[in-house]
Amino acid sequence: MLKNLTKLGLLSFLLSTLGAHASLAQSFEPKIGLHAQSVVGKNACTSEAPTIGNCPDASTPSEALVVNWPADGTPTHVYAILTNIPLSGSAGAVFGIRYESAVADTWTNCGDLDFPGNNFPASGGGNVVTFQECQDSVIDEGAGLLVLGFFYMTSYANDLVEVTPRLFAPNQDLAWANCNAAEIAIPYPSGTGTLGFGKEPGQPPCSIADPVEPSTWGGIKRNLDQ
Repeated sequence: MLKNLTKLGLLSFLLSTLGAHASLAQSFEPKIGLHAQSVVGKNACTSEAPTIGNCPDASTPSEALVVNWPADGTPTHVYAILTNIPLSGSAGAVFGIRYESAVADTWTNCGDLDFPGNNFPASGGGNVVTFQECQDSVIDEGAGLLVLGFFYMTSYANDLVEVTPRLFAPNQDLAWANCNAAEIAIPYPSGTGTLGFGKEPGQPPCSIADPVEPSTWGGIKRNLDQ
């Protein structure tokens, strides 16, 4: 009887916390977003790089990603950011880029190595950014933030810059790498953000929640019976 009561108590605890665990899994799912800021002359990958953008901050204007920029030719550094990294860190990411009338003159890699393809940073191109050491030093609200690199961009018309899979690759991959060198897919489009020039609205990567695989009553009971 005591054993059964113990099981029931544990079952009740698991069910009461299941929603909280699912919410955390959604919040800290790694995503790739874009962030625009004024052009800086040096240290753009280090001291001048953004240190904001995790999804727990999305509702705080002063800490949210800047996802809109004037379409008047004002140049901007558009950062590609891997956000919501688990505390264990990341070793890089794979992604693509797409836009129409905007101009991406250059790309600066903030990792140790990168492998651009299909005329990246041209629209339709993609890149693989890697870090030799695990990147786990920038932690905020239980998740990490990693700057992959930045584009030097201008636009004189309304346009939308999108993070995409590498559309030219056979497997059209969009992923992040953990510090064990395992590649984990990022869902598209819910795991990506956009940047809007002019009247085209941009969107942070946190706006759409990714589905979390549910745990069933039967599955919990089977685990308790083992």
